[in-house]
Amino acid sequence: MDGIKLQIPKGFRDILPAQKIFRQKVINVMCSLFETYGFSPLETPSLEYAETLEGKYGEEGERLIYKFTDR
Repeated sequence: MDGIKLQIPKGFRDILPAQKIFRQKVINVMCSLFETYGFSPLETPSLEYAETLEGKYGEEGERLIYKFTDR
């Protein structure tokens, strides 16, 4: 493992335990409130094919998309 620099990829960050607990409490309160108004949760994939996203969000959106290619 010599020479390998461990770092978080650009655009990502760690959320430490105390912050995660607080954030989850806020999310739970918001979800409960939204559900009283008929909100139904939806979870989408973390990864999408590039074709699904490209050209839909303008130049700013294109800069925020990370692309992975098979070798």
